[in-house]
Amino acid sequence: MTYHIINVLLLAIYSITVWLNPIIFTNLKYILILVGFGVSAYLFSLFNRRKKKRIYKIHKVMLVLALLITSANIYIYVNINNILNPIQLETTQISVYVLKENENLEFNKELELGVSIEIEPTLYENVRLYIEDELGFILSPNKTDNDQDLIAALYDKSIPAIMLDVANLGFLEEEVAREFLDKTTVIFTFEKSTEVKDRDQITEDFETNAIVFYISGIDHDGDLGWRARSDVNQLVIVNPDTKKISFVSLPRDTYVPTTCLNGVSDKLTHAAVRGIQCSIGTIEQYLNVPINHYVRLNFTSFISIFEIIGPTEIYSHYTFSSHGFDYKKGMNLMDAEKALMFARSRKEVPGGDQTRGLHQQEILKGVFRKLTSPSQIGNIQKIINSTRKFVQTDVVPATITELLDLLVANASGWELESHVLAGTAAWRPWPNDATRQYSVIVHTEEQLIEYRQLIDDLRRIPQE
Repeated sequence: MTYHIINVLLLAIYSITVWLNPIIFTNLKYILILVGFGVSAYLFSLFNRRKKKRIYKIHKVMLVLALLITSANIYIYVNINNILNPIQLETTQISVYVLKENENLEFNKELELGVSIEIEPTLYENVRLYIEDELGFILSPNKTDNDQDLIAALYDKSIPAIMLDVANLGFLEEEVAREFLDKTTVIFTFEKSTEVKDRDQITEDFETNAIVFYISGIDHDGDLGWRARSDVNQLVIVNPDTKKISFVSLPRDTYVPTTCLNGVSDKLTHAAVRGIQCSIGTIEQYLNVPINHYVRLNFTSFISIFEIIGPTEIYSHYTFSSHGFDYKKGMNLMDAEKALMFARSRKEVPGGDQTRGLHQQEILKGVFRKLTSPSQIGNIQKIINSTRKFVQTDVVPATITELLDLLVANASGWELESHVLAGTAAWRPWPNDATRQYSVIVHTEEQLIEYRQLIDDLRRIPQE
């Protein structure tokens, strides 16, 4: 009886862990579980025929195999679960800047301080309380309208120190932000991390709905928790009916109503400074498209993935040079650094930011082809570990299994296609300062209707 109980428990644990493993496609799960039942039935029949010596030899081998497979399934499940269900944190930083010539100034109650009203009120309250409790003085700043006025006051020395939300530097033009960081130094920093609230998941049914992923590539190295601009904004639409994976690129400077600012229009890249949910909500509303899941990564993520999969063939639409690398029109073999510069090149290619979006899609295509090639089977665990460290996502394990089922069911291959939601360069007033203008990409009403229809067509699955 004890022997049978052990077998039943082992079979149950084995079957459960096989079924929970998200990187085993469904038909293979059935096969592995049926094999487990078949072996157990065979051992049971031998036991009833009292062929114990033979049972013990086979049982030892099968026990070891079952334990190895079960352990591997548990290990993979735990690792992937840590990737897909971490505590997602977004970190913001408040810093006090002075001109480098004044780097010896101390942050205390005597220091005259300018503060921009662009700092989120709750964040400012947190830093105010911290200063009062930990540093022992009350913050009494001079408030101004916006960061640019504050920076100008620092430059003309009418204010010796200014307090800014570091993420908001992403709102400045790149040259302005670079000059500011070159001229200043930080004498005080306060960091605040908040947990990203889960949004309501969209019910997925691959038979009746295409699935839409949002890929956000942020302009920041290192820890993914920092809020920063999104240089990459790609929708990936997986349609099992048409056997197409469609990449839809939105230029980073697209001028859109921002949902977390009550519809105030700004560059799409700036929505990410206010968090991933702001980006998702803004795109969903602008293009009238439900987004099932997001994948968020940065430059460190990008390099890590390439270091694992190795040099990858990527298509360039133009011949050009950028940051010491040469690219020819056609397929190019790229390592991590070359691919990163390719993804960031904008001024060096015709079409600017819109071509950059197209080239970012070519990178995604190249990575997809490489990841689905037999040569990457041995790298699965490395890819999982790298993803845990350098990618944030709300994808659930069941979705991974369903995607694998689709890939296996369509072994002949998927068609990869590209779309860029091109617009026209224009000048628009800053959201918080109508006297200043900045360069954006705008869509006409006719273009927006066309792009919404395009996405509807890419998602459509005909119902019988």
